[in-house]
Amino acid sequence: MIRFSTRAAAPFLMMDKVVEAIFSELNLDFHVPGIWLHERLAGLIKEMESLQVSTRSQDKTKEQDEPDDTDMQDPVSQPIRPASVSLASRLVPLIAMLKLAHEKGDPVIWESL
Repeated sequence: MIRFSTRAAAPFLMMDKVVEAIFSELNLDFHVPGIWLHERLAGLIKEMESLQVSTRSQDKTKEQDEPDDTDMQDPVSQPIRPASVSLASRLVPLIAMLKLAHEKGDPVIWESL
């Protein structure tokens, strides 16, 4: 687990593989512990918001491409699909933290738990 924290907001946890995926999508080197200084936050916010938009549009495309055969099957025998949380949704708390830290002039740090 990775804990993100700043003086401007409450800390929160993310699974390592989710953090690695976010860093990979943003072409950032992932190392623990780490820090984003205040000067870098505005650019990171923009990059993460762009990633959110592109991820959401990809998710919508995937949903449209999946065949809907629910009418042809017995609803009782249909397997229940596990709910998955998209990368766009997982970015929400991180972007919120970055915005608060940017407003207050604070850095954001992360560390392994």
